[in-house]
Amino acid sequence: MSSTMAGERPAVSVWFESPRTIELRASNVLPPGRGEVRIEALFSGISHGSEMMVYRGEVPAGLALDSTLPTLQGSFSFPVKYGYASVGRVVDVGSGINELVEGDLVFSL
Repeated sequence: MSSTMAGERPAVSVWFESPRTIELRASNVLPPGRGEVRIEALFSGISHGSEMMVYRGEVPAGLALDSTLPTLQGSFSFPVKYGYASVGRVVDVGSGINELVEGDLVFSL
């Protein structure tokens, strides 16, 4: 893992390396900014549609990822970090967030 900046926390992401091959990759996550929260995922669903198509390598590589989901960037070419539905606990709250506190259980896209 690379060196961390102040406030960063270690994280693990699921990457689709090639058809039918996944890898867990370490990364660092910055503290949440204004209007953001940091969530530690506890459970994630695997879509029998899009995520299984990515896993099997059935999505055209040049197709753009959904730009409305901030965690998805680039295209479906391998390797690709892809996933969008999880349940987790709030671990850090940025300024301007009054509805959530650390420890809250949430669903996240």
